[in-house]
Amino acid sequence: MKIRELSKKEIKEILQRICEEYSIEPCTLNFLIRDFAWFITKEGKVFILRKEAKLFAYENPVQRFGLYIAKIEKDGIRLSIEGTHIFGPVAKKKILEVDKIKWMVGEDIKVNIPYEKGFYIVKNGYDFLGSTKIKNFTAKNFLPKNRRLPMKFNLRSE
Repeated sequence: MKIRELSKKEIKEILQRICEEYSIEPCTLNFLIRDFAWFITKEGKVFILRKEAKLFAYENPVQRFGLYIAKIEKDGIRLSIEGTHIFGPVAKKKILEVDKIKWMVGEDIKVNIPYEKGFYIVKNGYDFLGSTKIKNFTAKNFLPKNRRLPMKFNLRSE
């Protein structure tokens, strides 16, 4: 996997897009510029790594390093589960409350009210569960299969 470090300007551009999308005060995210090195793959996956660990990562041949926080897509930035844990607590909009069990088994969620198209942070109470893309009254579940609960945990009947 090809990975390259992002410049400070590129980091600020990504953070600005995230802040605008989720109505986040930029000053609450200054630590992400100050304390972390940012990397991107050719597929658009964004990783962060403490600056102190950056030298270790460069000196040791590894496929991937850092914490995966987002993917740059043609129609926006899709946050990973870990990305929603970073940005979710300070986000003021584009947050979708869901049934935790339905989400964790991998179901797409039907939404009854019209939402603006785009990416949303998914949460249940104080638990951030990842992100979704709402289109045609459906919240698409991007939860990776290896992080889903087995279907036997879906004990609720509809």
